[in-house]
Amino acid sequence: GFATMMGYLGVMAHTIGRSLVGTLLEIQRGTELMATVHPEHRHRVDTGDEIQSVAEEINRMADRVRDARLELEAEVARATSELHAERAKLSAVLSGLDEGVVVATFEGRITLANHSAQHLLGGAALLGQSLFDVVDREKIGHFRDRLRDGLGPAARFTLHPGGGAVLQAGMTPLLDSQGEMTGFILALRDVSRP
Repeated sequence: GFATMMGYLGVMAHTIGRSLVGTLLEIQRGTELMATVHPEHRHRVDTGDEIQSVAEEINRMADRVRDARLELEAEVARATSELHAERAKLSAVLSGLDEGVVVATFEGRITLANHSAQHLLGGAALLGQSLFDVVDREKIGHFRDRLRDGLGPAARFTLHPGGGAVLQAGMTPLLDSQGEMTGFILALRDVSRP
């Protein structure tokens, strides 16, 4: 009787253990699925015990992550839309100026230039080009470094881009949130003509 009882308990323990391990593996695979390729997948565990509670909590957590992701995507879309609108306004303002305006990174890569700047600097498309390809690298670098080192809020100097033109230039730093210089704005005016 004792051996039969022990055998019965062993079979029951084995059956319960297999069921428990199977359910845990199902939760593990489902959670990996949620986290990688199918964020809408949810656990469907109906054991009526703590394992079901764990699966339901994982489902609630996945819902919160999905909601946060959707909220973040909406916020990014809104910020991108506002950025495009601001950039369009800035472009409209810059295109109406008689002065040439160039916005460049600290390394001299042009990120924005109005039509007047393109005309003053040779007529070529400037966006994405290096400013140092069209004007004196040493002079621009000297005044850029002075601004970076805090030796004045703006710098005024002349440039000779070619073709006999003399440009009066004003350079203003672009600063990030920590106050570090990330680029500069260059305002250009042709002073070689009356």
